[in-house]
Amino acid sequence: SMNDNSFPSQGFDQAWETSGTLNHSWGYHQLDHRWKPTGQLLRYLVNNASHGGNYQLNVGPTGAGVFQPAAIRRLREIGAWIAVNGEAIHGTRPAPYPQPEWGRLTVKTVDGKQRLNAFVYDPKPGAKLKLAGPAKPPVTACVLETREPTAIGSLEGGFEFTLPKDLPDDKIVTVVFDFPLP
Repeated sequence: SMNDNSFPSQGFDQAWETSGTLNHSWGYHQLDHRWKPTGQLLRYLVNNASHGGNYQLNVGPTGAGVFQPAAIRRLREIGAWIAVNGEAIHGTRPAPYPQPEWGRLTVKTVDGKQRLNAFVYDPKPGAKLKLAGPAKPPVTACVLETREPTAIGSLEGGFEFTLPKDLPDDKIVTVVFDFPLP
């Protein structure tokens, strides 16, 4: 395991995880109001998954056994994101390609075929993003939430894809793309 709230820039050859907190204290602390934004917590989850690790999130109730409203809100937002995008996290492994500057990658085998998941941080509608690595570009790709197709183009040593003009209206998290690999 990593140190508390420590997130590595690469994976390891053994099982590992990061234990993290919603704010800056373990358990409940009445003076700790420095809550991490949901988008940051989701990036921690995605980063660890893209490096083959787990993310254990600590939630501390008050002495009366009640979760604070700020914790409940973040847990609901994380749960809503996972309900839509969890298939790109659960049962995945690190992609055998360099992690792009614009986000992170995971790979999953579905029905005997490899699927590359691209998590785009700070997506801009219509942006063209380059991905190094795959010998052949995928034939199709889509936004995981909406299944809207994305344009794909070949590049030497990889491919590029164009984000749709209409992205899911989600300001706190990443956009996930699904690329079936040939």
